[in-house]
Amino acid sequence: MVDTTFTKSLCPLCGGSDHRAVSTTGQFGIPAHVVVCVGCGSSFLNPRWTKERYDRFYSSEYDTYYRPEVSQNDDRYKFVPASRIVARLQPHGLLRPFQRVLDLGSGMGHALTYL
Repeated sequence: MVDTTFTKSLCPLCGGSDHRAVSTTGQFGIPAHVVVCVGCGSSFLNPRWTKERYDRFYSSEYDTYYRPEVSQNDDRYKFVPASRIVARLQPHGLLRPFQRVLDLGSGMGHALTYL
C-alpha cells in the first residue's frame, strides 16, 4: 500500500535534492520530517504532507492544537495568551502609552482586542 499522506519535495530555496534529516516528530507528536538542505542550509519539511492532508488538518484539527478557544467555544480562553504577553512586558517597562499596534502572527487577533 502506498502512503498518500506525504509527498517528497526539493529544497524550496535552491531546488537541491540532498537533505539531512533532523527530526521526524513535531509539536504535539505530529509527524514532521524536518530536514536541512546540504546545498544551502535551508530547513523545511520533507517529505511534507500532501495538499489533501494539509486541507484536512487545517479544517478539522488545527484549532484543537493551536486555538483551543475556538474548538472549546469558550470566551475565557480568548485573552489568556494576550495577558501572558502583557505580564512578560510590564516588568521591563516595555508597555507604554501607544496610539497604534502592529500584531504580526497567525493568531485570532485577541492580543489586539486585549490591548
